[in-house]
Amino acid sequence: MGADVVAELERMILDQNGDAAIALVNDQRPFEARILGLNLAPNAVTDPQIGDVVVKSGVATRVTRGRVDGIGRYFLTYQISGFAQRLGFDGFYIIPLDPSNPANQEISAPGDSGAVWIKDGTAAVVGLHVAGDAAGSQACGEYAIACSATNVFKALNIEPWPAGS
Repeated sequence: MGADVVAELERMILDQNGDAAIALVNDQRPFEARILGLNLAPNAVTDPQIGDVVVKSGVATRVTRGRVDGIGRYFLTYQISGFAQRLGFDGFYIIPLDPSNPANQEISAPGDSGAVWIKDGTAAVVGLHVAGDAAGSQACGEYAIACSATNVFKALNIEPWPAGS
């Protein structure tokens, strides 16, 4: 096992429930349950509501906040076995806190996929980051898309990290 391998894929989904996977962490490196930059360990899963403020810590954009602006079925095109396939999943749409986005805040970028969106002010996961607007889009066109955490956790048969662990 190489020094960069920190977990082994256990199972995954790519269907109407979302685009997600669960891996079993090995003992090659220390494990920290708290999310970098947020200093919290998710301990619950809940559904988002229109208007909720959500926050994530992504590899590309670091800590970003947005507002849930839509809930429904979202369609993305994936390359599967060399063929483009359009898949729909249940999730939600996130926009900047100020829809005009005067500071041109990027709330998502390539590399953020898989980051958990947390309901701000809680430790409850509402979604997993899946996609966002194209690089260089207009500031007022900034958005992110997440799949529903309740669907993902149910489909993968997982529970949140126990509080206080």
